[in-house]
Amino acid sequence: MMSEAERIDLSQAAIFATNVSPNMDPRLQFHAACSRAGVVRPAATSTELDEIAVAARVSKTADWTALGKVREPVIIGAISNKEHIVTGRIPIRRLEQVRSQSFVKSLKAAQTVQPMFSATTDETSARPNQLSAGHQARAYASIMAL
Repeated sequence: MMSEAERIDLSQAAIFATNVSPNMDPRLQFHAACSRAGVVRPAATSTELDEIAVAARVSKTADWTALGKVREPVIIGAISNKEHIVTGRIPIRRLEQVRSQSFVKSLKAAQTVQPMFSATTDETSARPNQLSAGHQARAYASIMAL
């Protein structure tokens, strides 16, 4: 049996006009809107107070690393002759300025990577029932469980 949801009194709720750019990732829009409403994002393991980790697709890596608004810029690698994946930490109040740069083709909020071991073992045909006769998968079971 499901319990009744807790009722929340919204009579004191306020609507804030934020004018956040619609050309941004929805997660970044949310953080920009919260920042404009006075909400300060707490510091996390990899970010400082009111800062967010991002991943971007850029046409000029030199411009990304030289951009003063990006802390800890990292070039992940090329995805084509003209574009690269990069990461960095950006103050939330600077998100729209960074996104509007001509060399920034896409800007997304970083997300936690979830374990996908079962999907990758299927994809590579590495499940024990998919291996050839005489395989030694059991010998490595404790390592694979990490």
